[in-house]
Amino acid sequence: MNIPADIEVARDSEFLSGLGAEARKLIQPHLNLVSLEAGAVVARPYSKIEKAYFPVSTTFVVDIELKNDASFTTGLIGSDGLLGAGMALDDRVSLYSVSALSIGYAYSIAVQTLKELLLTVPEFRKRALAYEQYFLAQVQQTAACSALHELSGRLSSWLLRLQELAGDELSLTQSDISRMLGVRRTSITECALELQRDGAIDYRRGEISILSKRKLVKASCGCHAEVGDHFSRLFEESFEDD
Repeated sequence: MNIPADIEVARDSEFLSGLGAEARKLIQPHLNLVSLEAGAVVARPYSKIEKAYFPVSTTFVVDIELKNDASFTTGLIGSDGLLGAGMALDDRVSLYSVSALSIGYAYSIAVQTLKELLLTVPEFRKRALAYEQYFLAQVQQTAACSALHELSGRLSSWLLRLQELAGDELSLTQSDISRMLGVRRTSITECALELQRDGAIDYRRGEISILSKRKLVKASCGCHAEVGDHFSRLFEESFEDD
């Protein structure tokens, strides 16, 4: 496909740009830049994936599906990560439903090719396994947050994470947010309007603008910071001497 002018191959993925030049040189020929629509499903529960993905300008929402067509978001994958490394190495099925939160680009790669690269490029494997560990920590933090924290604080933490991955302007409906947090839409409305009154966000139909990160941090439950600490320990500290 034609690559947009503002996309530089294998560098607009934060995950890939964190690799050394030699590793990127080995990986880059196997990448295919794809455009994804909002809601595009890239993995289904209990099914094997044929392609793995490195998000560039979209964010993946990872949901666990419950009974009665309900679902609950356990984590987010942005440009700092990848989808499919663990499944490629272990030849296992996906346990989650994974979809694109918004329209945007991602690099895709065949799962078998990804497996071969992970097995033959040690730097790539180390970084991919670190991200798998980070994502597990994110899932565990989400579970603890859901059990222990008030909705207003949880919503603020999710918005902070989404701001990091997608910027200040978020295209999110009440249904999107209620699915992520596993609560009723009316509860989301109440909390969002409270944040708007405090000047943290501007909340409109299907759109949220982040106006004050400082106020969101103050309103959050603290889990966003904990997730950030997990990432720092696994990447900034583990790879600083590489």
